[in-house]
Amino acid sequence: MKTKSIIITLVRLTLLALWGSVAVEKLWDLSGFHSTLRRQPIPEWSTDILFWLLPLLELGAVVLLAWPQNRKRIYQGMWLSAILMLGFTLFILFGVLDWYEKRPCSCGSIINGLSWNEHLWFNLTFLTLSCAGIILSKKQRGSADKDGATEGGSAKRPINTTGDFLFNRLKK
Repeated sequence: MKTKSIIITLVRLTLLALWGSVAVEKLWDLSGFHSTLRRQPIPEWSTDILFWLLPLLELGAVVLLAWPQNRKRIYQGMWLSAILMLGFTLFILFGVLDWYEKRPCSCGSIINGLSWNEHLWFNLTFLTLSCAGIILSKKQRGSADKDGATEGGSAKRPINTTGDFLFNRLKK
């Protein structure tokens, strides 16, 4: 049980680092992010929607994953991470398959130096981490439900697992 909790915490921290840095980078340079979106092979009408939606969803994933005492929120954060990564992975896959006239990606951070194939593997890795997090956090939630220590139930104290202890220590 402790190993599972530690793995969930490591997945959470990894996804927090990813979504936190990606969201901050977009919000730090809003005009650059907007012009990048306009160069993408997406319908023009969706540019303004994605301009606000993507950073908000990424920040939403950060908030959900950062909630150390709420397994339901962590589970939702894992799902949101998986959905976001699936969308980004499909976008990159279509580029690798040459479905676009040109490959217009201007990803930031360390991803900027990756080839399209390397970027695809990067995304697949984070998609796999998100899916593993879903599976592990669902099993952890299910075992907590069976023990009677569910959130919002009759438990008087917050549930603190080894992973949450580690996460709280790392936050300090």
